[in-house]
Amino acid sequence: MKQRMNVALKRWYSSERTKNAKPLILISNNQNIHFNLSLENFLLNNYSDLLKYLNVNTVEKFDNPVLFLWRNNRSIIIGKNQNIWSECNLENIKEDNVLVARRFTGGGAVYHDLQNLCFTFLNNTLNTDNNFSIILKTLKRHFAIDAKKQGRNDITVNDRKCSGSAFKKIKNVFLHHGTIMVNLQKDVLQMYLTPDKIKYIKHGVSSVNARTMNLKEVNPNITCQNLCHALIKEFQAFYKNEVSEEGEESHTTTLNVEDYNDGNEGATSSEQLSMNLKEGEKNLENLVDNSSPISSHFNIHYIDTNESITKNPEFLKYFNLLKDWDWCYGKTPKFQNRLCKQFNFGKFEVFFNVSDGMIKDGNIFSDCLDVNLVEQLKLIFNNDVKYSKDSVASFLSGLQVDNKETLSEISEWILQEL
Repeated sequence: MKQRMNVALKRWYSSERTKNAKPLILISNNQNIHFNLSLENFLLNNYSDLLKYLNVNTVEKFDNPVLFLWRNNRSIIIGKNQNIWSECNLENIKEDNVLVARRFTGGGAVYHDLQNLCFTFLNNTLNTDNNFSIILKTLKRHFAIDAKKQGRNDITVNDRKCSGSAFKKIKNVFLHHGTIMVNLQKDVLQMYLTPDKIKYIKHGVSSVNARTMNLKEVNPNITCQNLCHALIKEFQAFYKNEVSEEGEESHTTTLNVEDYNDGNEGATSSEQLSMNLKEGEKNLENLVDNSSPISSHFNIHYIDTNESITKNPEFLKYFNLLKDWDWCYGKTPKFQNRLCKQFNFGKFEVFFNVSDGMIKDGNIFSDCLDVNLVEQLKLIFNNDVKYSKDSVASFLSGLQVDNKETLSEISEWILQEL
């Protein structure tokens, strides 16, 4: 069966009918943000060899439009150059087991859940206007939603943002990816993306607190499933590669990509993924299933299991990098955090200068009579301490001071403010 699918796929890409455009559609079944961003980056960096990773025995180089559709379990994704402490309420994120990732592209911080559809366009020509046109036509023709492109990155409906994008170019391949808010749980945005009690002098990119909306507010009938169907139709139509309605053979096959089960909520089996969705929703694998007319007309590849990709050193490098503390937190631009509080034993003013996620230097000013306590606290600036609650707590607990009660009160305050 697998050999027959590969033959069909090779025939699809070598046929005269698809010689000019031959667009490719990929759908991920994995809902782990680290996995999907790793896969996306792998596809970008191996664009010309995509057919090889689709198990097609051919020397033909790939140079055609790609639409990659994917979703994630609850996640916060920050831009490559953002200050994670400035953009996120890390305490709430940790408490609710929300995954955090720093993507490879710029832009602002966003929240994902299963009612948020992610799209990625890959092409060897710069065509962001075409990509936006496909999305706008999809919303207008299939859901009667009058959306507009606003600025360089956003799509709005009635001046409210429903989609944001980011861009990247590498090796003459252009990536345009973004999100479409179908029925996102918006009430958690402030809880995860708006930090409180912290004043920063920021040098990174700051997210715009734009007014947002779900498309379901405009059209109650829209779902991630029928939006995927519509996007696929408009994507194929744009590149003039529609298939005849008169019973042509389906060339749908499967791109096998193994679910990387590392204990995160997104790395689960297809059966478990289905259970994670709201009642009435389908697994992303079934957004375009084999019984659907669209599946028999368009060249769709589901992302399931494939040892050759998940064990590929390049893929694993991206995956491990995205999960690494140094990438997610250490890549934060330089910033300063000032803490100030009046205790009954004196006033404390603490300045943290943070670079690469580490406390590099700073100062502590106080009128406290316990001089040794202040000097002990200042040691934090000379011990390569990570700017994280766990690391700071570990350092403070090891200080040698006479007044443990005073140290405990100061430590509790500092940790609350981080």
